[in-house]
Amino acid sequence: FYEAKRKAFVGDGGNWIDPFGALHFPAPDWMHVLDFMHGMTHLYGGACAAYGKDTKEAWDLYKRLVTKAWSGEVGSVIRMLENQVKRVGKPPEGAAPSNPRKIVSLTLDYVRRNAHRMGYPAYRKLGLPTQAPPLNL
Repeated sequence: FYEAKRKAFVGDGGNWIDPFGALHFPAPDWMHVLDFMHGMTHLYGGACAAYGKDTKEAWDLYKRLVTKAWSGEVGSVIRMLENQVKRVGKPPEGAAPSNPRKIVSLTLDYVRRNAHRMGYPAYRKLGLPTQAPPLNL
């Protein structure tokens, strides 16, 4: 496993993943990849918070976000989310986790924090995984 020519560490993008990956799967030998399914989930939550769950506007935004992410256009994803934060407003201090403005803002933070792990076209070209295998617990 450790002798493989190309190696990838696929993680969920949580704030714990950087130190864990750096310790056990150090770059440059290992490519650090944001699990695409986790990214999709965050983008969906942000889109629903921006426009309301089950709305055409939320679905349209989600499709644009996820398409840009899969295409490796992370800068576009960030700009789109920045526009949503401007549109809905920044969350008030002490906002509840369910506050739509907080969710949109946290989605933007998540993408910014994980942008360097979202080079999906390059990962696919190298034959690297873009999502973690399911856990069978």
